[in-house]
Amino acid sequence: KLYEPRKDRSFSGQSLQLGNQTYQKGLAIHSRTTLVYRLTAAHKSFQAVAGIDPLMRDNGHVVLVIRGDEKELFRQAISGKDKPISLDLDITGVRRLSILVDFGQQLDIADHLHLCNARITK
Repeated sequence: KLYEPRKDRSFSGQSLQLGNQTYQKGLAIHSRTTLVYRLTAAHKSFQAVAGIDPLMRDNGHVVLVIRGDEKELFRQAISGKDKPISLDLDITGVRRLSILVDFGQQLDIADHLHLCNARITK
């Protein structure tokens, strides 16, 4: 349970943060975690801001992969040196959305991804 995804809080128990911005909503996800959501036909987009927890400084490094019904919609390596990434993915017709946070260059060392303001819209 040490690294189960955390809702609206970082792994250190603080508010989610990316860069100089604090977010009230989102998820903290450790590497080698997959989250799967069932959707209805009414859902149209997945939006979020993604980045490494600033407390990890430049150490964190993950690969974020988002799939809709097994089709890859997004894949990018993200490190603590990167600026936050805004996501706005078309999920029209997708019934199963999966979010994989995988190991980066240093296995799981400091791999704390913040997925802020994450939302699925109709």
